[in-house]
Amino acid sequence: MTEITSVKITNNLQEIAKVISEIEKCSAEIPLSFEEENALELSLDELLTNIISYGYADSETHEINIDMYLEDNSRGDGNAIVLKITDDGVEFNPLKKKEVNIDIPLEDKQIGGLGIHLVKRLMNELFYERADNKNILTIKKELNSIKEN
Repeated sequence: MTEITSVKITNNLQEIAKVISEIEKCSAEIPLSFEEENALELSLDELLTNIISYGYADSETHEINIDMYLEDNSRGDGNAIVLKITDDGVEFNPLKKKEVNIDIPLEDKQIGGLGIHLVKRLMNELFYERADNKNILTIKKELNSIKEN
């Protein structure tokens, strides 16, 4: 696995723009298709918004780390982007969140949960662990568009 970039932000919603900007820069260098870049950006935006909005029981400044890697995908025929998000918020495993039933009428749906549903649909793999009082969420997107040099 090769590290592409690492971004540190604080728990401020305006900081998410720094991460999206870095994804756009890396996307041009790799290069990624519009769909792949969009999937990564949407997933990160949703996950970081949730961490910042709900992950802290205090009003202190906290650091969130986002590490981006390029690795061979599980099919062995190309590459994948791996994003590892580390925060010191309250313990929360989004993978244990009850699946949203998208087939019921809108007026019967509970608020919340659609963002995690979206991330699960956009990414190929998601993995959560809690270590050293930190949430570590790793998401993986297999790429079809990567070009060999």
